[in-house]
Order: sequence, then C-alpha cells, then structure tokens
Amino acid sequence: MYQAAGYNEHIPNIFICAGRRRGGADSCEGDSGGPMVVQRERDNRFVLGGVISWGIGCAEPNQPGVYTRISEFRDWINQILLF
Repeated sequence: MYQAAGYNEHIPNIFICAGRRRGGADSCEGDSGGPMVVQRERDNRFVLGGVISWGIGCAEPNQPGVYTRISEFRDWINQILLF
C-alpha cells in the first residue's frame, strides 16, 4: 500500500502493516504503544497481535499503520514474565 501512495518503505518482518486501501481504519498520532488485537481462527479468541509503532497520517488511503509483531518477541516476553 505504501508504494501505491508513492512511498518506498522497507518494512522488516518484525512489523505488521494494517489498514484499509481506501482508508478510514487505523491508528493515529498519540496511539503509539496501544494494542493491535486479532481474533484467532482456531478458537475465535482475541489475542494481542501487535503494538502500534508508527505510520504516515491517520487512516489515510494506501497508508497503513505499522505495528510491532508480537510473535517476533514471544521468547523474550516469556523470559521477562518467567513463563
């Protein structure tokens, strides 16, 4: 989507892009650190999938928000929480 808006951003795998091509649904300034909640298919439970990191604009067309991917840090989180 960034390319469609004229941006050439490299988004590493530790991030998730989320939003709608037509805009209207995304995080905005001041939301950083907030949750990205997703529903798992296997049991329909809602789980933390990401943490709001950054984006360009607020819910603009072709400009998704960028979220830190929780699964990339699961081992570290479990060590800190002593699981």
